[in-house]
Amino acid sequence: FPVTINTAFIKSGRTVFDIDDLVTKVIPEEPVVGTLIQRGSLRNFEWLPNHSKDALDPIMVWEFPQPHKAYVIGADVAEGLDWGDYSAAHVIEVESGKVVAEWHGHTPADLFGEEIFKLATWYNTALVGVESNNHALTTITSLRRAGYKRIFRRRRVNSTQGNTPMTEYGWHTNNSTKPLMIDELAKAIRDQDIILLCAGTLGELRTYVRDERGAMGGSPHDDRVMSLAIANQMLSYAWAPEYKEKADTYMTLDWWANLKTENEKSKKSNWSIGVHSSRR
Repeated sequence: FPVTINTAFIKSGRTVFDIDDLVTKVIPEEPVVGTLIQRGSLRNFEWLPNHSKDALDPIMVWEFPQPHKAYVIGADVAEGLDWGDYSAAHVIEVESGKVVAEWHGHTPADLFGEEIFKLATWYNTALVGVESNNHALTTITSLRRAGYKRIFRRRRVNSTQGNTPMTEYGWHTNNSTKPLMIDELAKAIRDQDIILLCAGTLGELRTYVRDERGAMGGSPHDDRVMSLAIANQMLSYAWAPEYKEKADTYMTLDWWANLKTENEKSKKSNWSIGVHSSRR
């Protein structure tokens, strides 16, 4: 006799996330729901609110992008069928750990890449981690074709090509990485390092179980759990140098200052812009 709809879906096994702890510490809040429409330039988007979570390409927002704040995104890609699993993406503000926005719905993998591009660009060019299994490769390709640079990459050694180091895009979930990412998500929620306000995500966390063989999964869906777990992993890479967005500084003050040689710096000379130039 389940008390709530969510508990009706709990399968046999041990729940991974502390249900009672979630109920007492987290109070869901209704989001602002809308869509992003591109206007003019590549990075110019207009927020169009609506009142239905079932609208086409819905984005649920609890906090709009703030200047000078850093964000990360974790995304789990489904097949895109209307009757199958959902695709999901969570946006986390790095400093507070607050989940500020979420995308959840059915869409083809390539179009999901376009949605992530809009969402990530809107949130101050967020670092994006997309699960690279199966259909997600199409999503990653869509992101790269759009010109998005801040995509999580991993390095591995290709043993079939003479142990050549390779770089691959996306977060790879396997038997080694899944237990780690789920356990670290459980710890982050328990320690309140992540602030959750989405009732749908809380529902999936409550029905996520580990069976007697150690296998983990949710019922009927666990898409939000996986995207949130990936977003939590991205927090560790938010300030990594390889993901720092490179700005074009050509002919700026910084560019001219970099022309100063080490010899001039050591002599502490009265160096000024244009010292290398001469007129004849």
